[in-house]
Amino acid sequence: MDHNSRFKQKAGEDVLSLPNQDGTTLVEVMVGMLVFLVIMLGGLQYFALPQNIIVRQKLKRLAVSVAQQKMESIIALGYNQITTALNESATVVSLGSINGTRNTTITEFDDLANGQGDCGCPVGQTAVIHGGGMLCSDAASLATHLAHGDLYFMCEADYKSIDVEISWNDGNNQKVSFTTMVSDIAN
Repeated sequence: MDHNSRFKQKAGEDVLSLPNQDGTTLVEVMVGMLVFLVIMLGGLQYFALPQNIIVRQKLKRLAVSVAQQKMESIIALGYNQITTALNESATVVSLGSINGTRNTTITEFDDLANGQGDCGCPVGQTAVIHGGGMLCSDAASLATHLAHGDLYFMCEADYKSIDVEISWNDGNNQKVSFTTMVSDIAN
């Protein structure tokens, strides 16, 4: 063998060997890559989970804002303008990247404890004293009773409840809801 050769043959061996055995084998490199991959995949959940929480919280803040805006717009109408005609069901609202639905419910209450008593009719109808008894009348038939000289008085709500609910699906069914009561203090 040539004296300047990079490979040296040991006495009695037919195998060539490198003079420096400090290198890394392919098996060691692959084991190192496998360990790195396991660590990275395990750590990846710590980046994905917070991102999911951030998206959900953003949707919830948008839903709260939409509900609050609706609630404030109804209250701004004034007590006498807040009626069951404002009720809505499954109105589509935008929550940024997805759509949700809004349900608004106005409920009128006659408080028996306010000293004015209950007229015995649903709120919005008129109690009519007719032939010695009392009956409930809607606006359409009230004119007939008045033409016969019957006495009447309106059943009015003492306070009203406003319920606004926003719901959406971001992989799970979510919702926020707000309720407030309004009253005409002047009455």
